[in-house]
Amino acid sequence: MIQLLATDNSRPPVCSFKMSAVEDRERTIADGMVRYKDVAFINVRAPGSKDSMDHVAEEYIWNKRSAALRNAPGAWPMEWVVRLEEAYKSWLADATSDAVLSGTHIKNWPNITPAEVQNLLALGLKTIEDVANMNSQAMANFGLGAVILKQKAETYLRNAEDSGKMVEEVVALRVALEEAKTQIADLRAAATKAFRNGK
Repeated sequence: MIQLLATDNSRPPVCSFKMSAVEDRERTIADGMVRYKDVAFINVRAPGSKDSMDHVAEEYIWNKRSAALRNAPGAWPMEWVVRLEEAYKSWLADATSDAVLSGTHIKNWPNITPAEVQNLLALGLKTIEDVANMNSQAMANFGLGAVILKQKAETYLRNAEDSGKMVEEVVALRVALEEAKTQIADLRAAATKAFRNGK
């Protein structure tokens, strides 16, 4: 948690950061299975208050900087913004040390326990795809349960690929159908209005 300190008597908010997995719709549709991306959020609350709000961190910080530069009413002093940016950069450096380049992070895999997650991360296996492709050396290093875990990962990926594409196609078709229904209703309303007005 970060308390932004000001030089005057005003009280800046208390801010904390967290990384959350948010569905990446474009990749989900393209891959045919649910894909997530990490998004940094900032939690902001007034000192002493129980109420707080979460915001996408980069958008929130950019908005605060923009308001401070414009000297907008209610804008934070630039000193607070700079301190917030520094705190965010420092936190982000630590938070992204566990990032993956491709695949589904094992932290987003519901089929394993927290202990299994930590054991896999200790071996450098960060994605479900890494687990499915474990070689005999990695399995020996993991120890008891590695074969079952590898099979779980293979099954998860196979099922996600087979059913995921179909589910995503159905969802896309339903969205298109709802959009078409809305357009038809709008056209009917416009036609009825034109008919009543004699046009």
